[in-house]
Amino acid sequence: MSTDKRFSDYGVCKLAKIEPSLNQKRYYGISIQPGLFEIILHRQWGRFGCRPRSMDEYFDSLELAVAKANSLYGIKTRRGYREV
Repeated sequence: MSTDKRFSDYGVCKLAKIEPSLNQKRYYGISIQPGLFEIILHRQWGRFGCRPRSMDEYFDSLELAVAKANSLYGIKTRRGYREV
């Protein structure tokens, strides 16, 4: 589990990793949103200028969604992504 704590409630975070020497121009977005019956963790990622990929995960509680979002945030920041 990551020690990075970015989320504590609903919110949006946009990350980018730009390293021209490695030809890396990537982005990653994480958002926690209220759904009709569940909490939605929406992720979107890809290369700048290309069609994005996305995935939704559904959680019964906000605490579980926040824990997953913070875990993803920690993984991405350790891999060189920075918040924009």
